[in-house]
Amino acid sequence: MPEQPTDYRVAVFGAGGVGKTSLVLRFVRGTFRETYVPTIEDTYRQVISCNKQVCTLQITDTTGSHQFPAMQRLSMSKGHAFILVYSVTNQSSFEELPHLYNELTIIKREELARVPIMLVGNKIDEGESREVSTALGKALSQKWKCGFMETSAKTNTNVKEVFQELLRMETRQNMALVGEVKQKSGLAKLFRRRYTTTTESSPSFSTDNVLDSSDVPRQMNTEPSAGSSKERKPSKIRRFLRQHSSADLSSNKASENSSETV
Repeated sequence: MPEQPTDYRVAVFGAGGVGKTSLVLRFVRGTFRETYVPTIEDTYRQVISCNKQVCTLQITDTTGSHQFPAMQRLSMSKGHAFILVYSVTNQSSFEELPHLYNELTIIKREELARVPIMLVGNKIDEGESREVSTALGKALSQKWKCGFMETSAKTNTNVKEVFQELLRMETRQNMALVGEVKQKSGLAKLFRRRYTTTTESSPSFSTDNVLDSSDVPRQMNTEPSAGSSKERKPSKIRRFLRQHSSADLSSNKASENSSETV
């Protein structure tokens, strides 16, 4: 199936045999495969609901072999989120993870701080063979500032929760970014939101309708109100015109009288 632009790409990394494919198949298909079949690279798509939102996950199950470093780097560069898997029954698989994390650091650079990562200790159903304690896993996740969970693909323990937590981490990160933007331009956004809201009972109002102080005299009614007791004083120009018009009338009357006398 071709990749969609709205797909959220999750890449699963870890040593061979830790149960990466089993985790993915249990999540996507609800099945568990007892036999181990080495994977080169497979991609699955799954629709998941988290926090009342629907998201399409494109899950890349990567190889645990070191024979395909170019494919590994490509998955890291294209991935939006990552699951780093080790087996709690295999100490060496746990010790391989710092190498994978360093590769992510090189490829993602400063972006890595905003990328959701889950550290997953798989095969907890084989507790009698445990070599990596829960405390060690938690300590490593705290060092990397990422999520942590122990799972069992065989018993379907915490499998769905791993992917849901990835989406929650992504949501929290987006909310934090929005909060930073609001702090920088919160006043402008508040102004726009307050004055551009349109309701049925009132007309829309935007900053274009806000009068500047220089516009007020031009848009105010200059006629005195009916109940006003004070009379507006005439301007200097009006007084000048009145005086000159009165003088003209007087001179005209004088000339008329002189003509009648003659």
